[in-house]
Amino acid sequence: MRKPFSRVAVPLLVAALTAGPALIGTTPAQAQPAAPPLSMSVIDVSPNTPDVTTKPRPLTFTIQLVNHTAAPVHISTISVARGDPIGSTDALNSAISKPTAPSSQLVSPLSATADDVTVPAKNSIDATIKTTTATVAHDGVCLCHDAIYPFWFIGSYTADGTSGEITTQTFVPSFTKSPGKSKVSWLWPLLDRPHRLLRSEVFLDDVLAGEVSPGGRLYRLLQVVQQVSADVPMTVVTDPDLIDELAVMAGGHYFVNTPHGKVPGTGSAAARQWLATLRHVLRDHPLVRLVFTPFADPAVDSLTRAGMSWSVGLDPQARQRVTDALGGRTPLSDVAWPAGRSLSPGTLSQLVLQGANTVVVGDSALTGEVSPAPNALAPVTTTAGSPATLAVTSTDIQRSVAQILDPSGDGLTLLPELVARLALRNMLDGPRYLVITPPRELDVADPAVAVRTIEATAHSTWSSPITVEDAVTDESIARAARGRLSTTVRRPQLGPHLLADLRAVSGELPLLITFFHDSAVGTHFAAPVPAAVQRAESSSLLGDHARASTMGERLVQMINRTRGAVYIQRPTNGTYTLTSKDSLLPITVVNRLGAEIDVQVSIDATDGDAGLSNPNTDYPFTIKPNSKVQVHVPLHLTRVGRIQLIARVRTPAGLPLGYGKRETPLSVRSTAIGTIGVIITILAAIALVLAVILRQVRRIRRRNHTAPPEEPMPPVAATTASGVQ
Repeated sequence: MRKPFSRVAVPLLVAALTAGPALIGTTPAQAQPAAPPLSMSVIDVSPNTPDVTTKPRPLTFTIQLVNHTAAPVHISTISVARGDPIGSTDALNSAISKPTAPSSQLVSPLSATADDVTVPAKNSIDATIKTTTATVAHDGVCLCHDAIYPFWFIGSYTADGTSGEITTQTFVPSFTKSPGKSKVSWLWPLLDRPHRLLRSEVFLDDVLAGEVSPGGRLYRLLQVVQQVSADVPMTVVTDPDLIDELAVMAGGHYFVNTPHGKVPGTGSAAARQWLATLRHVLRDHPLVRLVFTPFADPAVDSLTRAGMSWSVGLDPQARQRVTDALGGRTPLSDVAWPAGRSLSPGTLSQLVLQGANTVVVGDSALTGEVSPAPNALAPVTTTAGSPATLAVTSTDIQRSVAQILDPSGDGLTLLPELVARLALRNMLDGPRYLVITPPRELDVADPAVAVRTIEATAHSTWSSPITVEDAVTDESIARAARGRLSTTVRRPQLGPHLLADLRAVSGELPLLITFFHDSAVGTHFAAPVPAAVQRAESSSLLGDHARASTMGERLVQMINRTRGAVYIQRPTNGTYTLTSKDSLLPITVVNRLGAEIDVQVSIDATDGDAGLSNPNTDYPFTIKPNSKVQVHVPLHLTRVGRIQLIARVRTPAGLPLGYGKRETPLSVRSTAIGTIGVIITILAAIALVLAVILRQVRRIRRRNHTAPPEEPMPPVAATTASGVQ
């Protein structure tokens, strides 16, 4: 339990600050034990910039004490002194990077309250030290110069019977006269990676349900916008595809792909509540401007460098869902915030052609930067000759903001440093226009930290808030030449294999859909593919090449499955026998698609075999859905024997169909007779006929020249033997 504050005598504080090398002239790291049981940090200064007044006004430091041990730690006193005024950027950077106790000669101890508290084991408590400020000397802090005043804190503690001291510092801007106010624009991201690919109601995972549920990343980001004061104008940047995803989820009929098939999603109620909160925020915070990225927030600069394009539009159904989800509101699209805050001149031209008139870039993306940094707005002319405006962020400010909002960082302990940097710019260079953006992939552990950061830099003695859109039309904000866009800055890039896959899908799709007999079926098939390609090109995947590559590979597989569903079936024995030089070769075309298709079939000889002389002609055929059809392709053969052929089936636009090499080898055994063979056959027939005729003639002749048969012998005369005595 916190005990009442006790007064700290000025002489005791001076003595503590001048106690020798154990404290003065050493860094906190040297003064602290090797393993300090306690840490101390200033988590709030209120007001962050005191008013200019001769009447003392309260100044309160909120200090967080964290006990890292398993035993209570007692804090006897926390004393504070004002350090040496800082009047240059270099001096401030040095004080931030190398905290040093104030000089014993110039130290200005404060008559301030201090805690006498005990910090429980493994716990933390907040303590406050109160003083006053004025532009005149008094029993508090005299803000006597236009400078940044460091404040040095010393905590005396007892832990486990051992005494020690811990130190920390913070900064307070001091103005002796009311300054002209710098105008500050905050861009706030409500961005996430795509969770769908092809079908609007089928999600790759159900991660988005957790993102928009209480405690989720997008839930906390929206809380920041909701909790920032309604009198702080902001530019909120979101992706129309994200809003459409949530609208589909909110409808209650979405599914999630799992290893076991599609299952109903679980985030419908959370999506409805998140969208309702967004509508209420936009209604209750009329100064907030909602700006859309191009659909799916593509990595525009990486695509431009790869010679690829992107779209900014939504299909009619998605556009209607988004409009309804936002309560009829139409977000702006005139501010572009490319990933990495850098882009090429070609990307700038493309963004402007698509409707953006203001593009947010970092000062490191420009050549010829000047010092001191001028206003953030810089007029440029694109390579296409169109005028545009660059809203230029500051590297050191962006770094400070990222450190404050980093969930693993020191949070509000770094906020006074950011305020000091911004206020010092005003002191040294007069009022400026500043653009501040957190990381696009931002996650905030505690929305209150972000809210405090935005408000501390928006409304203060030296600043006032304005949206980027209003700043561009504000004639009181001067433009300043900021150099040219650098062509050598390293920018985040999509993976080369992903780009190759997406380029192939985009190139093959128009050739593929020509084979649908009903053009409406082809249009329906192709409609979701460009959006799926752009989702795989999302800026949110620049740091997640594995996920992006998986999405690209799935699109390639979808195209290949469709091409592979139509193929030529090889005959069982692999050989056809043709008996005529002009024959019709029967080819079986298989269509496993549920749609009627038009294809072209061609037959070519392998390696230019001279046995086939028909020209390289694609013969058109129409194949019914889910069918196997035998078509007949004309062939002209020039020789007998075995001829090796290649059969191909293509779309009418010439895209090969089938699997693998998409070529079907065939073997034809030709028994056809050629011209010479015909002549030989005719001559042989004539010879045969002549031979038959000649044979008959010879037979007749032989018959005519044969001798007549012999006459019969005359009869012998009869004689008797009795006439002899």
